Amino acid sequence: QAVLGVAMAAEAAGLESVWTFEHVIVPNDYDSKYPYHSSGKMGVAPETPFLDPLITLAHIAAATRTLRLGTGINILPQSNPLLLAKQAATLDALSGGRFELGLGIGWLREEFDAMGTPYARRGARFDDYLVAMKKVWTGETVEHDGEFVQWRDFKSYPRPHQRPHMPIVIGGTSDRAFRRVAEHADAWFAPNRDVAELKTQLGRLHTICRDVGRDPETVRVTA
Repeated sequence: QAVLGVAMAAEAAGLESVWTFEHVIVPNDYDSKYPYHSSGKMGVAPETPFLDPLITLAHIAAATRTLRLGTGINILPQSNPLLLAKQAATLDALSGGRFELGLGIGWLREEFDAMGTPYARRGARFDDYLVAMKKVWTGETVEHDGEFVQWRDFKSYPRPHQRPHMPIVIGGTSDRAFRRVAEHADAWFAPNRDVAELKTQLGRLHTICRDVGRDPETVRVTA
């Protein structure tokens, strides 16, 4: 009820969007370093109820009409990319085209271990998964022969309501994350503490966009 209350109040106030955050588990202790706080820790207890992002947004979608629904972010390399492509297309269809798929590579090795997915080379896995998922959303016969995904001769419906697909939002603050935004994404999900930090991050993002031939003004920012 608290989730719905916040979402409905946000819509009534004219806010654009609400966002979920993904962790399937929170270890009692972990050696991995959380990249967005100097302590290296998330600052939440293992008992924190991380609701499944897509199920939660579907719940919100049924109670709202104009509010956009974003994942900020889902951890793509620890997911099954074909199942996630289906779930994302379904949520976009059911919400009438209000879904924004926010993705990141993840940082919590212990979570990858629990999920039974490789932590090493998760960035390369992310890139291959996303290229393959975009093919699923076209509605055409899917053919993909990548390093991590090999798909042949199938289609997956429904297609996303938005064309060619729901906006892809990539999170992160490393130069490699910014390059992924420039090469693959419609928008950047910006984790930052204040306006000054955001200004510095935007400067790096804009430089990398220009390096790869992307107009920085075509990248939307959710901060």
